[in-house]
Amino acid sequence: MTKLIIDYANDHDIILNINDQNNNAYYPFFYSIYNENIEIAKLIMDYANNNLITLNLNNNSKRNDYPLLLSFYHSNIEMAQLIMDYANKNYIILDINDRNEDMVYPLLDCAINNNVEMVKLLINYANITLYYFKY
Repeated sequence: MTKLIIDYANDHDIILNINDQNNNAYYPFFYSIYNENIEIAKLIMDYANNNLITLNLNNNSKRNDYPLLLSFYHSNIEMAQLIMDYANKNYIILDINDRNEDMVYPLLDCAINNNVEMVKLLINYANITLYYFKY
């Protein structure tokens, strides 16, 4: 369905408001992460890149969930890496310490799930971000 909408928009020179949020403050990219659909996440990222739109990666839902936190909640290293890569390419600093309404943040999710690989990914992202913005 998402691909059909994007194809239609492209064919008819329509720019989609892909950062618009619904009443729960959810938006298309958020839903793709929430549903662990990496193909749709990539499709939305490609659409954004092709139309010079920067995705709002730090937007929070009403529960204060956000894409990076959801990827850690699902222990989805590929999705987390995709978000971090997009952030780096678009000069976005991800809020890696932001907590949701349950007071959970990415590092805590790693501890809860005993996920060492996700901790390494998070530390690597923090180091890269520190390096980029230090110089």
